[in-house]
Amino acid sequence: MSHNVCRIQPANAIHQVFTPVNTISSGGHFLNWVTLHLTEWSMRYDHAYFNFSTNADHEGVQRYLYRMTMSLLLCYKSRSAFIFLSFASIVSHTGLPEFLRRPILALAAMVLKPERYQPHAANTPSRARLSACDLTRLETDADRRQAVNIIRTILATHEITEEQLEAKLDVGGADWAKAGDRETDLSCLAML
Repeated sequence: MSHNVCRIQPANAIHQVFTPVNTISSGGHFLNWVTLHLTEWSMRYDHAYFNFSTNADHEGVQRYLYRMTMSLLLCYKSRSAFIFLSFASIVSHTGLPEFLRRPILALAAMVLKPERYQPHAANTPSRARLSACDLTRLETDADRRQAVNIIRTILATHEITEEQLEAKLDVGGADWAKAGDRETDLSCLAML
């Protein structure tokens, strides 16, 4: 890398930062529809090995995931290719975007079982906690309820139970990092 270069790397990419001069650096979250299955794997790993795998508590990611889920509803109902294209990364032969099955299933798992992906409170004793009546907490809870409703509708349409999610996500072997080639039908969102 050289001066003024921005690097975007996939979820859970092992990296090291070397700055030979005084530097201001900022890390962030880049969530992408095609790599959500890698994000799910990364967050599950961070949850299990928090003190060893990361140097940051990524508490805001869960709300981003809820908002991404809610955006599916907006995108589908608008039926605008322009809006869709700003959210999806793959365009089908029809000119409309595709949402691949494995990333959508990963999103479903992260929305339905957030406790499986968030750091243990014991690992983050200095982290400020939101009270039950805090406005941000109330907004996040409302976002989650809406996202869960959308995810459950998608899963029911595809006849997938919440218990089946983990088995469908845990693809081993040479294809573990691939998003797959099966598209997810989101026409069920029309009834919400």
